[in-house]
Amino acid sequence: MRASKIRQNMQPAAITVAAFIFLFACNGGGPIAPPRWAPAERIAGAWEWVSSLDVKTSQLHTPVTEQFTARLTFEALGKHQGTFTYTRSDGHVVRGEFSISAEDAPGNDFIVVIPGFDFLKRAAWVSAGPDSLRLGGVFELGYNSTYARATP
Repeated sequence: MRASKIRQNMQPAAITVAAFIFLFACNGGGPIAPPRWAPAERIAGAWEWVSSLDVKTSQLHTPVTEQFTARLTFEALGKHQGTFTYTRSDGHVVRGEFSISAEDAPGNDFIVVIPGFDFLKRAAWVSAGPDSLRLGGVFELGYNSTYARATP
């Protein structure tokens, strides 16, 4: 009786281990990639500028200190690229293109915008959640910027 109970308890664990080994082997021994990695689609939509921290001087820039608000809108034209519009409340508008690549793994993404705009001159690390977008300064003259998902 005791042996059959041990066998019953080990079956789910054995199945889980076997499934993991199968998936790992089918993937060539590498990590299992998400089925659909589409960072441009993840950041698509409108974002309101919250703040930008100057990496070199540690000076914090906000809509209050700069006396303008800004909206950054991304349109995905594929999984890794698209167009953007950066609009300031003073009427200044920048339109351009962006591309996103993974430095070493999906989720560790790098964005390049052409042309640059306030607090993002060309390139940054990018991460997006449902309600926040972070653009991290890459170079010593970069900025760590935060945006909040815009409400319709």
